[in-house]
Amino acid sequence: MLKKTMMEMQFRIILLVLFFILMLVVLIATRPFIDEIMAQMNFDSEQMKNLPDFFKNMLAETTQLSKMVEDDQFFLLSQWYSKNFGQFLPLFVLIMVFPLFAKEVDKGTIFFLLSKKNRPSIFWGKVLPGYMVVMGITLFFVFIAPIVMMLSGYSIAFTPQLLAMIVQQLISVTFFFALFMFFSVVFNDQIKPVLAGILVCFGLPFFSMFEGTKWLNPYPYVLGQSVLTKGHFDGIYSLVLLILTAAIVWVGLGVFKKKEF
Repeated sequence: MLKKTMMEMQFRIILLVLFFILMLVVLIATRPFIDEIMAQMNFDSEQMKNLPDFFKNMLAETTQLSKMVEDDQFFLLSQWYSKNFGQFLPLFVLIMVFPLFAKEVDKGTIFFLLSKKNRPSIFWGKVLPGYMVVMGITLFFVFIAPIVMMLSGYSIAFTPQLLAMIVQQLISVTFFFALFMFFSVVFNDQIKPVLAGILVCFGLPFFSMFEGTKWLNPYPYVLGQSVLTKGHFDGIYSLVLLILTAAIVWVGLGVFKKKEF
């Protein structure tokens, strides 16, 4: 099952790894020119000030942007974890996970699997390898970015702030993996899990439009806004996401065990 799952993910693994490598190379290549780029971007302009409040909330907070010019560490945190890599994490997980079960049902190979193993074995045989791949890629890029910048001569260190950012993104990936895996279990074709996942990815930020529902938008957590602006790890939100993750996986296993094919 592990080998089969890995083979099915092979093309997506190569494509996304190359995409993230290109993104990282471009980011590091622009570091020497960030002062010129920032000089051309006036974040105190009237246009920025006149943006509606809900739109500002939907976008990640952009305070202390001038620190990027002098501070390599802040540049890495704000531009890799809180922007480029971080913003793509939910879509990355969706692309990797959506066919996990839906593809087996769509192509009819689920019946072959059911004839060979019991349902819990099939479930964990799909979920665990898929999670290992997704988490492996995530771990590689959350650690390779600071290492490459260190080797490039920039002043980067694995500070508590950086480690807190990394942990939050690992928890975020775990949560989105469980959620999109659930969609793959529930739906019988490969289109509906993708549509549901896209709806989640692009719909969640709209909760920030209203004060009472801002907490339902996990993107500030995914992008480490509390770490970036306040310097602390969001323990409560982390615990909530881990509990939700366990609940979603448990419900997903229950649905798969009783589902009729």
